[in-house]
Amino acid sequence: MVLSGKKRPLLLIPVIIILFTLWVHYTRITSSVRIGVSLNLSETAAPAELHMEQGIELAADILNEKGGINGRRLEIMTLDNKGNEKGGEIAAENAALRHAAALIGPLDSKLLSPTAIVGENRDLPIITPAHVDTDMWTDTCTGIPYNYVFTAALTSAEEGRAMAAFTSQKLHKSRILVIYAGDSPRSTAAAEAFSATDNMETFSMDMHQHGTADLCEYLLTASYDAVYMPLTGRQAASFITFLRQAGRSPVVLGSSLWSYDGLEQYLPPTYLQSLFYTEAYGNDPTYEAGEEFAERYYAKYGISADSYAASGFDAVMLIAEAVKLSGSTAPENVHKALSSISDYAGAAGPTTVQGRHITHPAFIFTFWQGSPALLDTQSPYKQ
Repeated sequence: MVLSGKKRPLLLIPVIIILFTLWVHYTRITSSVRIGVSLNLSETAAPAELHMEQGIELAADILNEKGGINGRRLEIMTLDNKGNEKGGEIAAENAALRHAAALIGPLDSKLLSPTAIVGENRDLPIITPAHVDTDMWTDTCTGIPYNYVFTAALTSAEEGRAMAAFTSQKLHKSRILVIYAGDSPRSTAAAEAFSATDNMETFSMDMHQHGTADLCEYLLTASYDAVYMPLTGRQAASFITFLRQAGRSPVVLGSSLWSYDGLEQYLPPTYLQSLFYTEAYGNDPTYEAGEEFAERYYAKYGISADSYAASGFDAVMLIAEAVKLSGSTAPENVHKALSSISDYAGAAGPTTVQGRHITHPAFIFTFWQGSPALLDTQSPYKQ
């Protein structure tokens, strides 16, 4: 059958539409830098997910205000991981399929393994703010590190080392009683790192191996300069209350576990004396990059930034820096460039990528008029 001249142009219309669609898609990809974000968008998501998203959004605003990355607009692709492992895997796959230069998330460590596998298979660099108790996230079966996963959360060991340095150098304490929860990996890791410091004498006691009566008696009779308690707020508060009621006011040290459930809600203001603990983020007004981030975040959202907001913000900025350094949005090139970043001025302080771990200062907090107050910063590196 021979088509008439009038019908031939009609047959070309679908082809033209397809070609135009492909051209629009290609233009969109090449005219922007894409970063995927794996978030739990369900109603059950923790506030931390929202705060991380806000930090990411703010970073994109700032970068695009300055002309984007290498002259290309930054596009954030929010991908719903639905708070489960399969959702985490699908979110990572979608990021790769949509040509993301890198992926941020997930925040829930339970979703990290399936996400990491996609990263390895797709050569997709992943920055996760999820708390991981080891310096590098590894395959649970083989023990081999995931080469494309960069962990951004301050580890418990880093908190322990930072508090040990503060205790020795700033408080000038050298004989420390350590009380930890042996059933908590975070508590145990912090206690072990703190106790490994050479210039202090430490005595460690697992609160689950010793009865409360024995621990309380030891608190009253032992000779020590300070007590390190990397416990939850409720757990630490019970020992602090015992000491204060017994008329003892030693220096008591803790970790970010204190803020996990809010130590201050369990203690009267008069007991919040001589207490110091580590946090992953604090707004140091003397640090220009951090102060700018904190001010912009408050101006945009009307609340103070937390560690999750800072982690999201810094993750975007590090990826942007990697794209600039490599001159490419190809994930494998971004991965290599990420590994070389050192002393970057991040929201959470000078930031360095060591292997596959992103490290920055630990923040030392105390209490002032019943509320947490930033006191100092300490290096998380081994002293």
